[in-house]
Amino acid sequence: KAPSVDDCIEKMMPTINCIKETLDTLVYGENGLQLEDVIVKIHQFFGKQMTVIDAGLHGEVARLVSQADETRTVLAGGAVHSVDEKSFRALVQDVSSVVTENQMLVAIGPIDRTPELVEAGDSYFDLLLITTAGVEEKRIRYSGHSAWREVRAVKDVLNTIRLRM
Repeated sequence: KAPSVDDCIEKMMPTINCIKETLDTLVYGENGLQLEDVIVKIHQFFGKQMTVIDAGLHGEVARLVSQADETRTVLAGGAVHSVDEKSFRALVQDVSSVVTENQMLVAIGPIDRTPELVEAGDSYFDLLLITTAGVEEKRIRYSGHSAWREVRAVKDVLNTIRLRM
């Protein structure tokens, strides 16, 4: 506890400086970075590439990562497919067999956008992060106001990728 805001900031500075020195621009939101910028920097730092198969978000994740990837070294490829859940799983199974040590396959499942399901909060999509270490699957709720529902879903995917690196 500090007697003033300035005293509080002064006490926090050693910790803030340590974080900045250790993590630099990998801290999400630092220096105005967006999630996609952080994902690109982390992939570059570890020498990794990412491929995106998207059956639910219209290629938006790959588009954002591509825009942030100024050196064109991170996004190895992206494909948008309009398929059902069964076909999506089969496609991911086929593609995941060729993932190499320095790659991550991001697979975004189809979304049921039936208004009644979405309004009730019962619409979900699957996100699969596939590396040579295995498959991590996360079920993400597709919900929220129609003006920002898609943006929220994309940010949920990007944040999950960031947290798994």
